[in-house]
Amino acid sequence: MGKIHYIGWYIGENEIGRYTGNIPGMLKMRYVANMIKEAGIDIDVVSLASSKSFSFSHRIQQNDGFSVKYLMSLGQKGKLGKLVDSYFKQIQFIYYVLFHVKKTDTILFYHSVAYTNLLRKLRRYVKRKVVLEVEEIYGYSAQADRDWVNGELDGIKSMDYFLFVNSGIPRYLNIQKENYVVSYGVGNMPSRTTERFNDGKIHIVYAGTIEQKKLGAFTAVDTAKFLSERYVMHIFGFGKEESIAVMNDKIRKNNLAGRCQISYEGYKTGKELDDFLFKCHIGISTNVMRPNFANNSFPSKVITYMCHDLTVILGYADAFKDAPFVDGWTFYYDHTPESIAAAIESANLVNEGFYRPMINQMNEDLKHFLVKVSK
Repeated sequence: MGKIHYIGWYIGENEIGRYTGNIPGMLKMRYVANMIKEAGIDIDVVSLASSKSFSFSHRIQQNDGFSVKYLMSLGQKGKLGKLVDSYFKQIQFIYYVLFHVKKTDTILFYHSVAYTNLLRKLRRYVKRKVVLEVEEIYGYSAQADRDWVNGELDGIKSMDYFLFVNSGIPRYLNIQKENYVVSYGVGNMPSRTTERFNDGKIHIVYAGTIEQKKLGAFTAVDTAKFLSERYVMHIFGFGKEESIAVMNDKIRKNNLAGRCQISYEGYKTGKELDDFLFKCHIGISTNVMRPNFANNSFPSKVITYMCHDLTVILGYADAFKDAPFVDGWTFYYDHTPESIAAAIESANLVNEGFYRPMINQMNEDLKHFLVKVSK
């Protein structure tokens, strides 16, 4: 069994302040890296994350029993500086694949359009086995399809094996079942730390970025207008100060009107987040339902909700209909606050532990697949 070189935008817990990156993406990478370790496979994690200031290439040991190699980063700011840093990282990436990945090793690469296309070209000259982790097809954005999406799809299909974020993407790409595994999100299931709220209210959680363009948190706030005083809504997340200020103003106006009350809980992680989620009953995802976007991505918050025994409310997409967890989900079919509120009111609350056997199976399927592709 060879080594797995896991390459992407990994940021360790102790390095978050030094590097910039996408939080859902880094959490998924940590989870997958730990699945590799649990499967008994030797792992080398390589991070393409950009540091906030100049940083030499270096390696840092993680608490999970593996180390991360951070490539040299120029720490450039501005559009031109970031472009230069990106090209410099690509040169280092090519060098790493050429001189550090043995023929018996496997590359597990977190998909990005530029790097996947670069890896596709590189493999014409250097044969290496590649597993591509596809968390999203970026050409299918929430707003519109981009004109380069067909090139992105060609780059994806040129790889050997795949880790997909839902089961609809491999159907769409016509990938053979033996060549992929589906991992919907971070399947880390903490032990229950507290009992659910028992105040006669049903407590709803929205967790995610607070951003006016994506509108997820703002849609959640607007949904409260159509819920009775039987419900309480908690918003968790981070964002720019101006976005949070706008949202808090909407929350204040909603709460003055009565009915479902909303509270913004700030950004929580670790045990503090676990404790609060375990107290609640329902988790909502208000992602955009544009078909090409919805069918080729998956809201990472959903698995987090399930790991904390929350009933899930999310927008319907064909790619989700055969998910193993679907019996614990309630779909809405129109991306409007009224439709989301109606789904919340119609949902049956799941029992504690309902999802756990299914998440355990997802974790085991991933480990078995990783063992298979690393042989």
